[in-house]
Amino acid sequence: MLNEVTKGVYWWRALEVERKRHINGYIFVAKEGLTLVDPPGLPDALVADVAELDPIKRVIVTGRFQERRAEHFQRCYNAELYAPQADKRLILSQADTYFNAGDKVPGGFTVIEMPNQRTPGECALLHKKSGVLVASHLVGDPPGYIRMRSEHLYHNFSSAFQAHLPLLELEFDLILPGMGTPLCHDGRLVLARYLA
Repeated sequence: MLNEVTKGVYWWRALEVERKRHINGYIFVAKEGLTLVDPPGLPDALVADVAELDPIKRVIVTGRFQERRAEHFQRCYNAELYAPQADKRLILSQADTYFNAGDKVPGGFTVIEMPNQRTPGECALLHKKSGVLVASHLVGDPPGYIRMRSEHLYHNFSSAFQAHLPLLELEFDLILPGMGTPLCHDGRLVLARYLA
């Protein structure tokens, strides 16, 4: 099912069969077409729903572990693929454009640096117009709560944890995690509670 998070922003959940878990994908609607962020596979039942929104113009990947089905959308929809420069050697797909922290990416996104994460280029995206922070490295589980993934996935969990503190200086209300349920209000407050 395609769900609207806020005006012009949609999400869906897909089963990642290899790891037996559900992961999230996000769609941002703009005048020039759709931007997909960290998209998993699109179930057949949703293809028509997405087509009704607009053509898919670009795909943004926020790190090696968020690559998912990006190449499929790049190839089948002739979409431009954007990926972190620092993960260029790790990402299997050939991106059309590589970005760095602080860059503006078409579709209204600013790349937010996330040092000391699982890969050198793993990052977050701020969509200021929508008040949205896309943080696919986070988990929204249980609903209404935001947390990091298991400590054992990080080389230095303490450093990875502390890297989230600067996010509290950004202006956003919604957090879109890679797994679990999107946080549709009070995003900064909920993140601050977790970090405290």
